[in-house]
Amino acid sequence: MKKLLQFLLILGITTAYAQNDSSLQVVFYNVENLFDTIDQPDVKDEEYTPDSEKDWNSEKMNFKIENIAKTVVGAAGWNRPDLIGLCELENRFVLDLVAQNSAFDGLEMDIAHFESPDRRGIDVGLLYSTKSLTLKHSEPLPIHFDFDSTLTTRDVLYAKFGINALTKDNKRTGNGRAELHVFVCHWPSRWGGKEASEPKRLAAAAVLRSTVDSIQAIIPDAQILIMGDMNDHPSDPSIVETLGARTDTAEILNVGLYALMNLELNFEGSHRYYGEWSFLDQFVISGSLIAQPIPSLLDVRVYSAEHLLEEDIRYPGVMPYRTYGGPHYKGGFSDHLPIVLEIRTK
Repeated sequence: MKKLLQFLLILGITTAYAQNDSSLQVVFYNVENLFDTIDQPDVKDEEYTPDSEKDWNSEKMNFKIENIAKTVVGAAGWNRPDLIGLCELENRFVLDLVAQNSAFDGLEMDIAHFESPDRRGIDVGLLYSTKSLTLKHSEPLPIHFDFDSTLTTRDVLYAKFGINALTKDNKRTGNGRAELHVFVCHWPSRWGGKEASEPKRLAAAAVLRSTVDSIQAIIPDAQILIMGDMNDHPSDPSIVETLGARTDTAEILNVGLYALMNLELNFEGSHRYYGEWSFLDQFVISGSLIAQPIPSLLDVRVYSAEHLLEEDIRYPGVMPYRTYGGPHYKGGFSDHLPIVLEIRTK
């Protein structure tokens, strides 16, 4: 009965935000441990198998996939998600299952994905609308740690898209000249403590900054969109210093990068830890996406629908409704909330 009620809540969610056919709807979601049920000998995925304490099986996996698919479509307004960045999924198999869910019927979505060397086998992935975007190039950007060559982490996913042109009746067709450079990230966690783990996130930020510099050296007004779980706050050194993302939008420069989760948003955060909300999940965009009337930023928000939340039994307030609480299966969604960005395009 709880599962049925949950799906009815998902299907009944509507959005108060208007959507324009000349805009792109972007969603990023850390889906928290979307694993298949097979024990892969070369990665540490034993926790999510039928023989584990969690008793992870096909029924639970498929239910979580239903939750994810309907959530990201709902976050985009039930009309047209154009770009969906996901992290903490095990492989292409589970990403394919998300894309094949009935929530995406008629939306013509395709996938960009690469296997990463993370020790747990988890990756980032990207779903995109072939109606709105044409994939021109994609590649993984590996993260190497000079201070320890044995460490591995998730690659950054880079994808270059052509933004499909609008016809006179405001429909997209063909491959337009405008390009969008997209990066999907899941930077190293804070395991071991924020300060002890910070060099890993600084290394990830340096790789991303280097690639952005290479793009802007050729195309100074390149339209750049970075999304991901950075495991850092918008004001932390990895974002402000190494990546060079500004938190002040008083002056907009085409070549500048801007951390959007520093803006005043509709919710306190995308992740809650010991009763404190924060924005580990972030959008960072180039000034070229907001410096002119078109293209321009229209909206950034957290998708904080009621069914994605539950009461926090340890601290006052609510928290994201997770799939597991320790080894106990709860049947929820994730320990993160989705974040949503709407940008007007040519």
